[in-house]
Amino acid sequence: MKMNYFLSTISIAEVSLISALIICFLIILVLVYTVYKTKNINKFETKNAQKKAKKIYFKIINDARIEKDEILNKAEIKKSDLLADIDLELKRISRLKEEIALEKNKQVRINQGFEEAQNSINNEKMKLNSEILKMVAELETVALMTKDEARDNLEKSIYKLHRDELNKSLNELENISEIKIKQAAQNILISAMQNVSVETTETYNLTFIEIKHEDMKGRIIGKEGRNIKAFQQYGGVDLVIDDGSTKVGISSLNPIRREIATRTLNKLLETGRLQPASIEEELIIQEEKIEQEMREIGQKTVDNLKLENINPRIKYLLGKLKFRSSYAQNVLGHSIEVAQISGLIAAELGLDIELATKCGLFHDIGKAVDFEGDGSHVKMGVNELVKLNEDKIIINAVESHHGDSRKESVYAEIVVIADSISAARIGARNNDIATFIARVKELEDECNKVEGVLKTYALQSGRQIRVIVDAEMINDIDMKRLSVEIENVINRVKKVPGTINVTLIKEKRLSISI
Repeated sequence: MKMNYFLSTISIAEVSLISALIICFLIILVLVYTVYKTKNINKFETKNAQKKAKKIYFKIINDARIEKDEILNKAEIKKSDLLADIDLELKRISRLKEEIALEKNKQVRINQGFEEAQNSINNEKMKLNSEILKMVAELETVALMTKDEARDNLEKSIYKLHRDELNKSLNELENISEIKIKQAAQNILISAMQNVSVETTETYNLTFIEIKHEDMKGRIIGKEGRNIKAFQQYGGVDLVIDDGSTKVGISSLNPIRREIATRTLNKLLETGRLQPASIEEELIIQEEKIEQEMREIGQKTVDNLKLENINPRIKYLLGKLKFRSSYAQNVLGHSIEVAQISGLIAAELGLDIELATKCGLFHDIGKAVDFEGDGSHVKMGVNELVKLNEDKIIINAVESHHGDSRKESVYAEIVVIADSISAARIGARNNDIATFIARVKELEDECNKVEGVLKTYALQSGRQIRVIVDAEMINDIDMKRLSVEIENVINRVKKVPGTINVTLIKEKRLSISI
């Protein structure tokens, strides 16, 4: 009865609490056991680790001691070797010091001996000079003349005795030098001329066009001369039409206008459109074509000469030279020829080939514009190059190639030589016979005015001059002075392109009757 009452009084919550307490107690027991077991295991492992650490420690200590001993032994051995080397080096240095000391002593003794010898020589020189002065004084007393007077007399007597031999030797040396110089110059010029080939053209201020029939003249003239007036007004040229001739002349001092008019008339004769409006239209077309052609010619010229960095304005002016002539020589062809010769001469002399070529090519650049304004082609060419900031050497070469100003570089001299070669080339220029005779006679007359000249003869178009000298007035020594005077005279009046060779002839004849 009591038991049932007790059980009935216990609630479900209390049963749950008690169950929980029992479970917690069991868990605590398990944890306590686990901790205890773990402690025992850790203590065992710690003891084992300590034992191993002690073993490793003692081993490291032992190995370190062994290594220390080995290092000390090696250091001792190295120390011994170094001490031995130092000892040897000290001994070598000691020996070198001894040798240097001995060498110094030896040098001191040599210097002392040299000084003594020099002093001895100076003393001997002083004694000799004193003796010479005494002897000179005695000789002057005996000869009744000073040393300078004696030297002058000796030189004069030797000169009189060997004058002919000296003059002969001097002339031989001059001739040999002149021959060698001429040969070198000839080789350079021949090489330059052999490598140059330029077309020869003849162009004047009047260009002729061949017409097929006489009837064409009337069509060319036009009604009341309108076509001729159109050419004059729009083309700036005059048409020259003669009766009885199948040629029509186109006249103008401006070669570009003349070329444009020539092409225009040829084109209109082909098409038959001869009237003022067509003439004006065709003149404009041909002018545009020639403008383009001139630029192409200028570009082709500089390309053929392998020149770079040429101003477009200069290329255009070079193209204009294609239609310009001087002394019946095409100016562009002449300029190309001078450029090539200048470049070849510069190459032989080891100079700047491109610079020399430019100087030669530009030397007549003013002829592309001289017909459009006042002034010489030299002045106008210089003005053009100055505006374009060209090289001063090139400007001076252009300015001085006719002797209008001083030549400031060897390139200016080269251009003058090349210009003379091109102008003097056979067939390059046409000159009338009257001009030629006047030029040669002037050379002869001027040379005849020189004192000591009997007669002068100009041969080979004035390029060879023979001078007959008065043998009674001029001796061998005076011949040199006379040649210089004649050279100056020819340079002053020179009107022949190229080189002039002058030969002085002195002839002494003796005639006797037996």
